[in-house]
Amino acid sequence: MTLLGSHIAFVEALRGAGLPVSLAEGLDAVTALGAVGWHDRDTVRAAYAATLVKREAQRPTFDALFDLYFPRLVG
Repeated sequence: MTLLGSHIAFVEALRGAGLPVSLAEGLDAVTALGAVGWHDRDTVRAAYAATLVKREAQRPTFDALFDLYFPRLVG
């Protein structure tokens, strides 16, 4: 899957889990990721969280889905 495909699937999964992610917020996330780059997973997580999570109560769902769609590389 491409990065764009992963992004779209991730945003759709967040919506499916009840997080109200708008199209504009999804585009904001892409802009933020373009600025910080994809080289560091923790930075990617922070950029996504800053643009997509609105309430602290949403963070566990966000983190679980982030780990599913952007797993750590093994080896």
